Amino acid sequence: QRNFGNELVKSLPGGGDKRVLVVDGDEFWEGGGLIRLASRIDEMGLQKRVEVLQQLQKEYPHLSNFNIPTAAYKPQWLRAPMLTYFGNLRSAVDPPESLQILFWVDPYTCDFFSHREIKCEEFVSVTATDARGDVHTIQVPSLGGNYVDESFAKCHHLSYVRTERELRNKFASFEHSGEILEGWIDRKFRRWKEDMTEENLHPTKPEAYKRTRAVGLEEMPSELRSYFFQKCYSQYKAFEGDD
Repeated sequence: QRNFGNELVKSLPGGGDKRVLVVDGDEFWEGGGLIRLASRIDEMGLQKRVEVLQQLQKEYPHLSNFNIPTAAYKPQWLRAPMLTYFGNLRSAVDPPESLQILFWVDPYTCDFFSHREIKCEEFVSVTATDARGDVHTIQVPSLGGNYVDESFAKCHHLSYVRTERELRNKFASFEHSGEILEGWIDRKFRRWKEDMTEENLHPTKPEAYKRTRAVGLEEMPSELRSYFFQKCYSQYKAFEGDD
């Protein structure tokens, strides 16, 4: 499905300077941070492209008109930290997940191969011409990816902010359904709702969610905070029962 989306992006007009923002329906991102991040990547990309071009001109002085793919000077992927909410919008996993979520992908050099994991080309082809107009192809290293600071991008992940019925529906169809610990909703999720000091909460790797802590409203992105005030201010348990 995600590779199909990549193919659609590649088919759009405008050349190979597009990136795919990978966002699931239970993820909130701060739009302002993503805009700053994209601007920063463009700035750094211009500088890196100059460096790559200068190196090529030095190594191949008989060639000119270098056509350099963006993967040589812009990140092929980006990952960001997550705040994982659990049970309701005022509780989150503590300490935070060690997993850094993939959210930015170069569709021209990267393919999804398992869940949300990708494999990217390590080299890309640069074309250039000589004095006679003949075209030459040069292999150069791709730039690879980066882990970004949460000041630029942070995922607010609401995967477990669901009613018990919604969780059962999720577990019946999602990509990790075969890994869910037997009876997790009855033995762990329901117990946590009764006693929020309950620990080892992850449904496939319990220790990955050691415990939960209270989430301050100031920690939420503005869109999520607005939603909280509109829907849940008078009842935190909007997501907890089987309404």
